[in-house]
Amino acid sequence: MQALRLSSTSTVPAAAAPPAAGEDAASGGGAGLSPGYISTLIGADVRRFDDCMPYWPYLLASPPQLLAVLVMVGLELDFVSSVAGVATSLAIIPLQGLLTTHISDLRTARARCTDERVRVMAEAVEGMMTVKMCGLEGMFERRLLGLRAREERYVRWASRIRALNLALFTSVSAIVSFVTFSVHRARHGSLDVASVFYTLSLLQLPAGYLVHNFTTGRSFQLPRSFAAVSYRSQATQQSQQQQRPALRGVRFVAAPAGSVRDNILFGLPYDEAWYGNVVRSCCLEDDIRGLPGGDTMELGEGGAGLSGGQKARVALARAVYCRPDVALLDDPLSAVDPRVGQELFERVLGPCGLLAACGTTRLLVTHQTQHLPRYDRKHV
Repeated sequence: MQALRLSSTSTVPAAAAPPAAGEDAASGGGAGLSPGYISTLIGADVRRFDDCMPYWPYLLASPPQLLAVLVMVGLELDFVSSVAGVATSLAIIPLQGLLTTHISDLRTARARCTDERVRVMAEAVEGMMTVKMCGLEGMFERRLLGLRAREERYVRWASRIRALNLALFTSVSAIVSFVTFSVHRARHGSLDVASVFYTLSLLQLPAGYLVHNFTTGRSFQLPRSFAAVSYRSQATQQSQQQQRPALRGVRFVAAPAGSVRDNILFGLPYDEAWYGNVVRSCCLEDDIRGLPGGDTMELGEGGAGLSGGQKARVALARAVYCRPDVALLDDPLSAVDPRVGQELFERVLGPCGLLAACGTTRLLVTHQTQHLPRYDRKHV
């Protein structure tokens, strides 16, 4: 339950009704997106766009590079051997594509399993009091462990296929070289050492990176100026920079879960006579007697354990108990049935209610028009 009390002003929130089916779709509000799916999308999937962007230049440069290697190896050895090597390289591409597709399918299945696990965990945490009262810990544990085991299987198979794909990728140069030299050896019966080293320099990818490092002017010797730089308390400075808070002037207070009485008192001293009068006027006596522990029963997050009408009446009782000068009421009778709403209006909101007896100015926003004749001022 949430409420805000500033000096002598109280705000009583109305119980939020669940959105109608298709309402989010009509407003474009992301209907059908679970919290688990959104958290997984933000936490894991968005980063993959950054991971794949550096590989786009390789995709564009591969066809002309392959054509250049085909021509140069053909001029050095023979075009039949060159075509055999290039054909081997091209034949590996569908195999890698098949492995990548399988990895993608496993990743999709894992993402769905992760979304389901996060959703079940959120349900268990949100309704922890109900889970414990009904003894459903074992059921949720088995369900979560089953989802986690299935997710681990997807991760394990995806890792194995990814390792196979990586091994195939790193061995492409060796396989292509083996096929090229085997075809040339079968056709001509001999290999020239100079031609072998020249062809290997064209077919092996690491050599290209080494040449690129030299052509970009990278140095393998540290300059003397680097040795002249000294750091004082480097670890301390880095630790202070990493632990520097992003928010300043913000204080966090962890409050324990409160009971029904704590939610009505809202930090004010307990007055037994006034408290009993407020509870009776807000039609909470029967509800409190039906709760295990009465008004000392602890409530979960968002008022877990109470119905919508009970939440609205507890919020109204909190506003009445503090005897405010001005009470802002956002449709407090919408969550209760007409009979209880009539009693609340007579005992609390109306001219003879508790708020009027305290001298409270009531500003009421409502869509219920049956009480309009008893209002002092009306704005439509």
